[in-house]
Amino acid sequence: MKAVTENLQDVENTRIPLAEVTPNSSDLVMHTDYNVVVRPNFADLPIVSGDPVLPEDFKFGFLKYLGFNTSGLLLAGINLTGRAMNVLKTMKWGRTYQVHGEFGIATDTCWSPDVQPSPFQNGVGRVLERSTYGHLTAKRLEGLLVSVQANYMKAMLMNEKIDLESEAAYELAVSGRLFPGENLSDLSDPRYEKDSQSFGITDIRLVNFKSPHFVLELQCVGDKEEWISELIHDIGLRMKTNAVCRKIICIKHGPFTNQMGLLQKHWTHAHILNAIEDANEVLLTTI
Repeated sequence: MKAVTENLQDVENTRIPLAEVTPNSSDLVMHTDYNVVVRPNFADLPIVSGDPVLPEDFKFGFLKYLGFNTSGLLLAGINLTGRAMNVLKTMKWGRTYQVHGEFGIATDTCWSPDVQPSPFQNGVGRVLERSTYGHLTAKRLEGLLVSVQANYMKAMLMNEKIDLESEAAYELAVSGRLFPGENLSDLSDPRYEKDSQSFGITDIRLVNFKSPHFVLELQCVGDKEEWISELIHDIGLRMKTNAVCRKIICIKHGPFTNQMGLLQKHWTHAHILNAIEDANEVLLTTI
């Protein structure tokens, strides 16, 4: 907010100066030759009129926050009305993440001990167990991911009360309009019974595997950072080892991709206006 305000102030402070027409000579005769003398307009100086743009002039609203340890794409609106923001929230767009994990370690936070803890955690993840991972292969991990995705998709289709063998179920599955419901519980651990009701996976695949490190691409709805890290922990248990989460990056939110996002160095009025125009074009084809 401060960077945007300061950038706009630099633009606004470029005022049109006062122009004064004076004769080239001071002789008391009819003058036909004049000069234009440009003088600063003191009424426009910030010390007189104050800052032209204040942080209070802007109200930022975020469609859905990222977790403390999650980076990547974050959708924000500037001076949007509450009604406009509610319309966007009803779209229930899913998110796509790149999740980096590591096999062979179990912690009490499901995060690697190298990751900075969030304010809601009691310090850095404490290592509870170390296990072997030499038996793991990319093929075995891909097979497990297919099973996890199938279980979540089945639960979400059952929530829609549609015959799993029907064409309507297939069309709904490929449309990306599946949402979790009350009966969604893919994980067997009792601690997931309540939380997993609003978390659903529509696609999960292996992007990179270099044991013990791996990268997943996860497309989900109703997501939270802690549920994703707990999912990585559960995957480690199913692979007969342990696993922790090292990094979560949001690369897509609904129709918006991380390539449309602005880096901090691009938080200027020109880049923001261009980003708003691009976002409006996307919304016109989506809503």
